[in-house]
Amino acid sequence: MTLELKNLSTLPEDNADMTMVASGPTGGRIDWQGQLSLAPITSKGTLKFSDGRLKVWWPYVRDAVPLALKDGRFDFSTRYSLDLSHTTELKLEGATLNLAPLNLDSIDGRPLVRLSKLNVSKASLDLAKQQVLIGDLRSEGLETWAAREKDGELDWQKLFAPTAKAPSAAEKQAPATAAPAPAKPSSTAPAKPWQVVVKHAQLAGNTIHLADRVPENAVALELTPLNIELNNFDTLAGKPFDLKLDTGVGRQGKLRASGQVNLKPVSANLQVASQDLDLRIAQAYISPFVRLELRSGLLDSDLAFNLKSTEPLAFGITGNAQVNQLHTLDTLKSRDLVRWQKLDVQGIELSARERFDHRTGQARQALRPVHDQRRSKHQHR
Repeated sequence: MTLELKNLSTLPEDNADMTMVASGPTGGRIDWQGQLSLAPITSKGTLKFSDGRLKVWWPYVRDAVPLALKDGRFDFSTRYSLDLSHTTELKLEGATLNLAPLNLDSIDGRPLVRLSKLNVSKASLDLAKQQVLIGDLRSEGLETWAAREKDGELDWQKLFAPTAKAPSAAEKQAPATAAPAPAKPSSTAPAKPWQVVVKHAQLAGNTIHLADRVPENAVALELTPLNIELNNFDTLAGKPFDLKLDTGVGRQGKLRASGQVNLKPVSANLQVASQDLDLRIAQAYISPFVRLELRSGLLDSDLAFNLKSTEPLAFGITGNAQVNQLHTLDTLKSRDLVRWQKLDVQGIELSARERFDHRTGQARQALRPVHDQRRSKHQHR
């Protein structure tokens, strides 16, 4: 470590020039240049981390983030100002962060996150205002896994669920009949929420492995390549942000969505289009209710989705849909039930508000004849 101070003084508001260069034993370098005052303690300047290793810092966050770090490197630079004269006032401006790669596992060794590259630029932070502004965020090659377990909870929820605190020695020795002390009403005001603003974000080439273990036959689905673009995202503004999404679904399906989404209150107005979505994934959900097997079926759609609220649930769907190569089997009698080469449904209007209503305009069916050997002619089914 090399440290250089010029004109250091204890006089009020007398600034010293400071330069520091430090290298760690496992790699990484810190460059710090700026001004320092001791009365009161204030400082401003520039700070830069090069080839930083997350494993050096991970022990400090491991209790809050119960994940195992496999690999992680970063570069970070910013202009800063620090003022401790009254309260802790810290501001970062022009901050950039490059993270590549980042690999995280669960404590029991299951892969959770694989990230090739993350770049953040034009960022700032104001600790007093509890505000983070990100001008541009880009990532590539994110791969993650998520599952709904048998009890209906997501595995990620369980990872971050609070653990019960172990009883103290005094609590263990206390008699079982002792009444607990009445809880004192809290006099503290609710904590002020942080505001996070993202002007532009582009997440490209992502892969999400989804699993649902609630049905008797578990369902697995892969979304890749998943590309997401956000504009004007603000956690506190109560204004909609722009969203664009396109992804592959399963082996051949495609899904696109674009429009505006609001977080407070939750609402959305999206144009959604799908192509060649494999309907057989629904088999696990209909089997407990209907003796029906989906042999094949591909869904194309062009829909407008308007989510008005979540509590109570209120939404509307309009547009067109087409099902190709639909083949269903009556498993009770082991024979074909319905076969459509093409089913075209236009003018769909579906809404939900306390009760469920739907209405369809016109439907055109291109029927494929199916031969039943027990009859002497073909039947359209």
